[in-house]
Amino acid sequence: MHRAAFYLACGSAVASLVSIAVCQILMGGALLAILASRERLRLPPIALPLGFFLLWTLLAVAVSDDPRAGLPQVKKIFVYLMLPIIFTAIRRTEDIRHLIWWWAAAASVSGLWSFVQFWTKKQTALAQNSDFYLLYVGDRVTGLMSHWMTFGAVQMTVLSLLLSLLLLSRPPRYRWPAFAAVAVISASIIIGWTRSVWLGAAIAVAYLVAVWRP
Repeated sequence: MHRAAFYLACGSAVASLVSIAVCQILMGGALLAILASRERLRLPPIALPLGFFLLWTLLAVAVSDDPRAGLPQVKKIFVYLMLPIIFTAIRRTEDIRHLIWWWAAAASVSGLWSFVQFWTKKQTALAQNSDFYLLYVGDRVTGLMSHWMTFGAVQMTVLSLLLSLLLLSRPPRYRWPAFAAVAVISASIIIGWTRSVWLGAAIAVAYLVAVWRP
C-alpha cells in the first residue's frame, strides 16, 4: 500500500500540470492508500502557520453574514492535503529527482502546445488584419492549463526545480534532454507575456546561479 501511495502521489503531482480533475482523483487515491497502510501522515514544517490559516478561513465563513457563499472556499481546503500526502509518500532523494524529471516532461509538452497556440493566434491576427498585441493580450497561450497566469506560474515553478537539479545536484546521465526541456519551458514563459512570471522566473534563476557560483 505504501508503494501504491507513492505512485498515486507522484501521478497526482504530475497530473497537476495537465488536469485538475485527474490530479485530485489521484490525490484522493493516494490518501486512501496511506490510510490503508496505517502509516502516520507526516506534516511539513509549514503545517502550523498553514493550520492557523485554514482555521481562520473556517472561522471567517462561520461568522459571515452569508456562510453559504464561502462554501466553495471550504471545499478547496481539500487541495492542501497534497502537502502531507507528498511529504509522507515521497521521501527518498532519488524519488524526488525522478518526480522533477516527470514534471519537466509534462511542462515541456505543455510548452510545446503553447507554441502551437501562439502560432495559431498569430495567424488569426494576420488573417483578420488585426493588431496582434490587442488580440493576444486578452487571450494568451495557456498550454495544457485553463488560464495563462496558471500556465506561467506552473512553468516558472518547474523551471526553477529543473534548474536546481541541474545546477546543485550531480550531473544527470542525459544532459541534452534536460537542456532541451529548459529551453522549451523558458520559451513558453516568454511567449506567455505575463510580466509577473517573467520577474519571478528571473529572480529564481538569478538566485540559483548565485548559489551555484557565489
